[in-house]
Amino acid sequence: MSNILASHKHQLITITNTLKMSFVMISLVLGLFDSHPEVQDAFLPFQQLSKKDMEQSAILRSHALRVMGTVDKCISRLDTPDKFKELMTNLGQRHLNYNVNEEFIEMVGQQFLYAIQPHLEDIWSEEVQVAWSQLFKYMTYYMRQGLHGSTTIQY
Repeated sequence: MSNILASHKHQLITITNTLKMSFVMISLVLGLFDSHPEVQDAFLPFQQLSKKDMEQSAILRSHALRVMGTVDKCISRLDTPDKFKELMTNLGQRHLNYNVNEEFIEMVGQQFLYAIQPHLEDIWSEEVQVAWSQLFKYMTYYMRQGLHGSTTIQY
């Protein structure tokens, strides 16, 4: 794991404890659907739903909380890179069953930053942004490995 990322672990943990995660995660998913409607169409339960219906959706809330749970697990595994890799690679493999478009996975990290920044105005900095960006870079990398069924990705 990158030394940059490891040095930001405490900051990441503090921030996740600060945010009202269920609200932020729903904002993340709704923001992703607004900016990329094709992502909404990829989720069978959300096809043809209005934004208002999605805001009330228990399925959306459940998925958003699972995403945040994964983020929390990744942060707690920063000191154990093999466990971090295993978690995200397995998640990528599970997403094969849903025929997930790899590009959609790439969008989550950036949308996460957009969703949390307004809630962290008092402590938001370039360093905070770098910490979150690095975390999602690693999460995405290993998830993509799982989608490809491999242990390494060639660029």
